[in-house]
Amino acid sequence: MKYSVGKFRAKAQSGELGYSTNGNEQVTVQFEILEGPDSGKSITWWGYFSEKSADRTLKALLDAGWDGKDVSVLGGLGGNDVRLTIDNDTYNGEVRQRVRWVNAMTGPKEQSPMASADRASFAEKMKGRTLSLQTSVPDQVGTHEGVDSDALPF
Repeated sequence: MKYSVGKFRAKAQSGELGYSTNGNEQVTVQFEILEGPDSGKSITWWGYFSEKSADRTLKALLDAGWDGKDVSVLGGLGGNDVRLTIDNDTYNGEVRQRVRWVNAMTGPKEQSPMASADRASFAEKMKGRTLSLQTSVPDQVGTHEGVDSDALPF
């Protein structure tokens, strides 16, 4: 199955411990993609427990909601949405997509979404304040004599 490459919100649906073809411990997690062109599709992520990758795998499981108590049970898995990074991977000359990273959702989250009618009312209320700010005399905060303001990094 083909998937779009990029970063997408997803939720773990199930997880299972097992062994790779080389006999190494691994976990497979089935994720449902929640946004983007592949919304509703499932994709599998393989996490490994080698000395180099075990911490990253455990962190990904925690990010996905695992309670951290018993990896053989994976309790709580799917309790959190995550951000999957899906990239192209070439294997045996064939290009396919795979989950490269499983990360916690980041960024601000609104406490409760504002309804459309409330947004319009709020925008009207802020319009006067914004106009007042745009027409007021600038204060001295942030002004620097002799400094080209276009050169400032913000």
